[in-house]
Amino acid sequence: MTSPITFHSLKSVLVIGAVNRDMKARCCDPIMHLADSNSAIISQHDGGVARNIAETLGRLQVPTTFISAFGSDDISHTMRAHLESHNIDLSHAIIHENMRSDMFISIHDVDGELITAVNQMTLIKHITPAYIHSKQELIAAADFVICDCNLPQETLAAIATIERSGQLVIDGVSSSKVIRIREIIDEIDILKVSYLEALFLSDAHEKSSAESLVQSLYDKGIGQVIVSDGPEGFCINDGAQIHHFDAISSTPQTVTGAGDCLLAGYIYGLASGQTIIRACEIGRQTAFLSTKSVESVNNYITLDNLIP
Repeated sequence: MTSPITFHSLKSVLVIGAVNRDMKARCCDPIMHLADSNSAIISQHDGGVARNIAETLGRLQVPTTFISAFGSDDISHTMRAHLESHNIDLSHAIIHENMRSDMFISIHDVDGELITAVNQMTLIKHITPAYIHSKQELIAAADFVICDCNLPQETLAAIATIERSGQLVIDGVSSSKVIRIREIIDEIDILKVSYLEALFLSDAHEKSSAESLVQSLYDKGIGQVIVSDGPEGFCINDGAQIHHFDAISSTPQTVTGAGDCLLAGYIYGLASGQTIIRACEIGRQTAFLSTKSVESVNNYITLDNLIP
């Protein structure tokens, strides 16, 4: 078990971004037939990149505030109650009357690897630059401000222009959405992207190594870059060199949410005063624990289950 850390000694984190209901289908057969019905195991869970990050931080007892947009249906009510049960402050979130929760539908192969996904992200558009500026003091005071690229481009830009005392952390979300941060790259302190997202953002050669992508994005002005590469692990720079961390071997239920838990575990490490290397090891463990459940954030992600 990790050394005991009191809740109030941890630095504060503000998470801004998407919340939605995840619907996951895991195919039962090795071969998936397109334009046809395929046998699968289907489950529903709370999701959204920023929501997953916020819950993971809450499970690790980090003081966390979450700004997002919820609907008024039973799904949103349940999702809010779940987050609040993990001490997530939702007092600055938007609740829209007569609107349904956003949805994310993913299809996975028999081994749990993602085949494709679709999403309906309507509510997040209500996190506007004007709303962000109304929360300027909150953003300025947080030790870490974590945003996902589900946010509109103009909203991400508005967050980046606010003078902060803490670090701005961005999760790329997808290759189509990560380009929303191209104009604010030099304002980002920590960026977590997948290999594919890094390719789109850096305009690098498609056969580039993860290490070279880290260097390329660092050279563009980002303070620290984490490039996750699924079962190959992830790479990160510490200012002096680039480190590679192998993924912990597992037979995943699904990989959806693993990258979110990786980033949250890493930020927990920094927020609790750990070294970069130790923070990476924590992120490696939280990503592994995420894959052991069909839920994006596994119930086993707790301080007691982190290995020293």
